[in-house]
Amino acid sequence: MTKSSAKIQESYYGVKLALLLILLSMIFSYATYNIMEQYMPKNFAILNIAQKRVYLLKSLSTEKVFVKYGVGSEIYEERIKKFADFLKKLSYDVKIIKTDKIKSLQSGDKLVLIDTLALESGVKEDIKSFLKKGGNLLFNYNVAFSDENAKFIGDRFLNSITGLKFSKDYNYLDLKKEGGYLTPKLLSPVTLFNTKGKRMDLVLYDNIPVFDAPSFLEPDVLLTNYTQSQTPLIDKTLSMISLKKAGMMWHGYYEKGKWVYFNFPSYSFFEAPKSTPYFEKLIKGAFNFLQKDVIIRKYPFLDKENVMFTSEDTEYKFENLLRFSNLSKKYDIPVTAFLVGYLTKEYPGIVKKASQNPLLEFGSHSFSHKKITGQSDDYVKKETIGSKKVIEQISGKKVRGFRPPREEIDKKMEHYLSKGGYKYVMEKEKDVLFPFMNDENLMTIPRHGIDDYTYLMNLDWDQKTITNQILKEATVLRYLNGIYTLSVHTHLISYGSNINILENFFKFLKEHPDFSPLSGYELYKRVLLVKNIDITWNITNKNIIVTVKNANPQNIKDFTFKIYPSKSIVLDTIASEMSGVVLDYKKLDDDTYTVKVADIKPHSSLTFFINYHERN
Repeated sequence: MTKSSAKIQESYYGVKLALLLILLSMIFSYATYNIMEQYMPKNFAILNIAQKRVYLLKSLSTEKVFVKYGVGSEIYEERIKKFADFLKKLSYDVKIIKTDKIKSLQSGDKLVLIDTLALESGVKEDIKSFLKKGGNLLFNYNVAFSDENAKFIGDRFLNSITGLKFSKDYNYLDLKKEGGYLTPKLLSPVTLFNTKGKRMDLVLYDNIPVFDAPSFLEPDVLLTNYTQSQTPLIDKTLSMISLKKAGMMWHGYYEKGKWVYFNFPSYSFFEAPKSTPYFEKLIKGAFNFLQKDVIIRKYPFLDKENVMFTSEDTEYKFENLLRFSNLSKKYDIPVTAFLVGYLTKEYPGIVKKASQNPLLEFGSHSFSHKKITGQSDDYVKKETIGSKKVIEQISGKKVRGFRPPREEIDKKMEHYLSKGGYKYVMEKEKDVLFPFMNDENLMTIPRHGIDDYTYLMNLDWDQKTITNQILKEATVLRYLNGIYTLSVHTHLISYGSNINILENFFKFLKEHPDFSPLSGYELYKRVLLVKNIDITWNITNKNIIVTVKNANPQNIKDFTFKIYPSKSIVLDTIASEMSGVVLDYKKLDDDTYTVKVADIKPHSSLTFFINYHERN
């Protein structure tokens, strides 16, 4: 072969190699693009940079209002600085800006207005323009209730963004004397489930605005009293403030933007130090909502938004256990009866007859119904482990729950309860919505709601008043996705004509299937299962990829989670990476979605792909 032909052939192979490399490069690029599009987070390059940046507004008009009311502008300055430090502690990058900088904010930025009592007209329009193009706003209290001349103008600005209006009944609520508490919903895109619905003290030196909310707007946090099952009483007639008016935090959308508003001043975050960690979680939840296109929350009780726990302390008038059991069967309501041990021995026939009801669970209410705390080991052992053995032997049913006499419990009791095989206890009022485990691996079911002893003995209420109050309290706990516990006694509501109160309540439950009655042990099992299920997600340019991990050693039935998409996207179809997975996928009236997974195998994970498209 000549040198010339060799060079031609070499050149020919070189061209082929180059073309092959180009082709491979194109294939690789296409594949990489598709992988990126399918699996990499949306806006990945700017995701982490923008998430922690917060712009905190300092308003000169607000300083004028503070001066006008004799407080002094330095108080406003102090609040701005304190809230900036609060956000920095949460690892946010805080930039304090003046009103002239709002126009330069971009889509996706987060603007915070803290205790901003006054704004100029032009600034209000700048904020709305910022929201329209996709900005995010966190604001509070009497926001822009005054103009640049410190003249009071009311809720116009707030209403134009949120739809909230001053209450027609009363504009402000005075809680300075009695105070109040904040209770977050368990199922909400703004609140974080890991708060367990912890009650937060609300310290106020000023009155707070009360609002009428439009039908599409539901509060994420309620104002409650110390029971958590009641909103505050607004007058001497014992009338509870309505759920709508008890709202303390809301979220929503304005054009392409998002907002979160709360109606109390910023100093509340710092005046009750024990509550500060929960305020931190509340603000983290708010920013989490503002910066994410999708929020997913698992149902707190597996496939139930909320549960109802009805129990009876079966003590005096022991024979009324059968009336309690018969109502349970008549209305198909699971219930729990906490039996006193020595009375169980005296009335074995009644216990055996009641035990035929599959909806009735037996727990222990101690052996003698006397004080247990502070007593000797042998005495405590008899009251806890001893009572369990007696009830199980006579009834033929396992005893797993304990209700301490006088609602008193200590570490020694907890030790013997755990040692004796108990799984849960229900004692006095607790400041959380969700059950929790103690050091002895016992679950505490938080008791909420006034019991019948208070209604009938301390307050001397009539049957109608008691029934109405029970329904009001149950409705509050249902809204919060927590547990409503109705605790009754054999010699009170289960006795005589008072049984009508309980029957009317059971009728109400049957007419409202969104209530979910459970026995104590069924509740216990669900809480443990949910605790060991983890759910994570990320959003790509085409899909929301959801992974559910089941760390339980057993199959999980009907695990349900709720999806809160932003208004900018519409969810379409859902598919599992594995064939044969049965899903119930529903769109709800409020543009949220629920997904119920029929079965998840032990120690396994499932991945789901939810296709979506951008809203026009």
